Amino acid sequence: MTNGADEEAAAENQPGEGAGDQPNEAAEPTQPAEATAMPPPPGEDAPSGAPPSRGGWVVPRWVVAALGGFVAVALIVGSAFAIGRATASGGG
Repeated sequence: MTNGADEEAAAENQPGEGAGDQPNEAAEPTQPAEATAMPPPPGEDAPSGAPPSRGGWVVPRWVVAALGGFVAVALIVGSAFAIGRATASGGG
């Protein structure tokens, strides 16, 4: 337990309340900040045209359709081959 002397000493050292007649120069800006637009990076012009869309296809749709068709044909041919092997007679 303390008698409050530490708290009073800390309060006296803090700027703000109880700072006395000394103004806090760091709190007041010397010049007002100007709202200016950031210039584009050097050597890079502003992009022209529409911005890139998000959520688009990574590969073309026709590639996905062709791959789906290939898998479907492979399943049908593979199934027919397996059925033919399973039902074939044992003669040679």
